[in-house]
Amino acid sequence: MPVARLPDGSPVFAPPGVLVVADGGRRMVCHACGDLLTHISPAHLRRHGMDGQSYRRRYGLPSRRSLAAPGLRSARAEEGRRRYTGNADLRAGLEHGQRRTDRLAEQRLARVRALGFITVDEYLRQRYVEEGWSVHLIGAELRTGRRVLPRLMDAAGVRRSRPGGPGHRGATGR
Repeated sequence: MPVARLPDGSPVFAPPGVLVVADGGRRMVCHACGDLLTHISPAHLRRHGMDGQSYRRRYGLPSRRSLAAPGLRSARAEEGRRRYTGNADLRAGLEHGQRRTDRLAEQRLARVRALGFITVDEYLRQRYVEEGWSVHLIGAELRTGRRVLPRLMDAAGVRRSRPGGPGHRGATGR
């Protein structure tokens, strides 16, 4: 049953500016249709021809207001805290991102050794300088991101040249 009408005559099923909760905070009322939902999802809003911001504007809700029921928000927050504290032993003693960086470096070295080289530096000199491979091909073979490879080449003392510039022979080695 609508509780009000908008100026254009559209029914409103919850008081404008307020999220009405039900079931002890586990569900809430959609202003547009009156359905009880755990959260007002983008898919539900599309059925009404809206997105989250237009829904908030139309029904007088703050622009940064969550469209999830309070019980769902608290359950998600608790789950996040549980996961975070459960991973404390993995984070202990490591700088932010260090564990991932170390693992990627080990994987890169294993790939280089599987290709018959001893070090990443030796691999980079051979492929880029001697065989004339492009940075793109080397990155693909090592499965290394485009931001990491230039740093590896600088650390190895491999001078990079622009494609088509002096010293660049293209991808003739493959």
